[in-house]
Amino acid sequence: MTLEPGQDNIDQRRVTGDPKEGYRLQWSVRLYDGRTVRKSITLKNATKGEVKRRARQKTEELLQTSGAKGSWSQASKMSDYIRKSSIQAVMGASLRGRTKDTYTQKLGLLADNLEGYTVHDGSRVSTLQQALNDIAAEHGTATARQCRKVASKWVMQRLVFDGVLDHNPMAGVTIDITVENVAKRKPSGGVALTEGEYARALEWMLSLDPEMGKPKRGRYTQEQVTAKRAAVIDMTLLQATTGLRIGECRSLSPSDIREHGGETWATVRGEVSKTHRGREVPILDARVADRIKRLREAQKASEWLFPSPIAKSTQWDKSNLQKAVTGFLREVGKACDIPALSDHSSHIWRATLSTLAMQRGMPAEVRAAYFGHTAEVNRDYYTDTTDITPFIDAMRR
Repeated sequence: MTLEPGQDNIDQRRVTGDPKEGYRLQWSVRLYDGRTVRKSITLKNATKGEVKRRARQKTEELLQTSGAKGSWSQASKMSDYIRKSSIQAVMGASLRGRTKDTYTQKLGLLADNLEGYTVHDGSRVSTLQQALNDIAAEHGTATARQCRKVASKWVMQRLVFDGVLDHNPMAGVTIDITVENVAKRKPSGGVALTEGEYARALEWMLSLDPEMGKPKRGRYTQEQVTAKRAAVIDMTLLQATTGLRIGECRSLSPSDIREHGGETWATVRGEVSKTHRGREVPILDARVADRIKRLREAQKASEWLFPSPIAKSTQWDKSNLQKAVTGFLREVGKACDIPALSDHSSHIWRATLSTLAMQRGMPAEVRAAYFGHTAEVNRDYYTDTTDITPFIDAMRR
């Protein structure tokens, strides 16, 4: 019998000996790096079945640790390696901030599309080609080409450096991306909901049970699907009642949710704000504020208020988050008969709150202070001291 990488012949081998002297089993296993190793085990006071179970355990341990100098092996999950090694390497590299964001986004797409593969199988040219074409079909051919470049340097080359692979399988190989697809432009966000539509959408989202989400193709567990849906619901409610940008929500930490003056506030730090000006924003709906405070307690050990629902120790990939939120907005729009939510990005909440405030007589400088264009209310960050109390009072009426 010719063994493939990762296979053994335990089932084909006979256990010999007797209980008193001990049962013995000899078998072979082919490691992921192609080497075939012969192993044997002898157990006293054991059954033949126990001997085979112990042999399988040893084989699994051998496959998990073979072919690597560190904690990674060809039996490791490729998605774990990308998220925990490749992305961390990019974050620690001497690259411009925008370049880091681009590379981590592309690595996130690769990790998602190689989910379930081991390093051994995920580094096959055929597997990589399929993953890249899937990315092209969903995100555009240009994005897939960028992923191909990032995969070679930040995944395959690093696997060689870590001693997991003996060569870069993408070096000198042309991996064709056969899908020709131009990504759709991101929807604009200049449309606002009416006051009735806004209230209807808010009530519907507050009534949702996240466990209604079901896995479509068995790729993720029920727990992961529920966690993702709960996070999308909470983030959308937070955006709808604060006007925070999606990138600002993504970068919130549990400690950024604070209470003072009878309000619950979300602190947008200057380094994550689009305008590079920090600010504090009140959560305008008490029900949403209570949800976010519970989320803060649940995530208090995490670096992020909204970590990746699949890999909880990492920040949520921007592209995947945007896709999840956009899909949820379409669901809200259909359920609440609000077509604008199906055609626009989450920026629509900022436009809605700004329009409602304008209709209630709020001056432009007060609205600007609330939305973080030119104003600041948190003494830890300085921009100006425009008072947004009238905005809060008006929106609560």
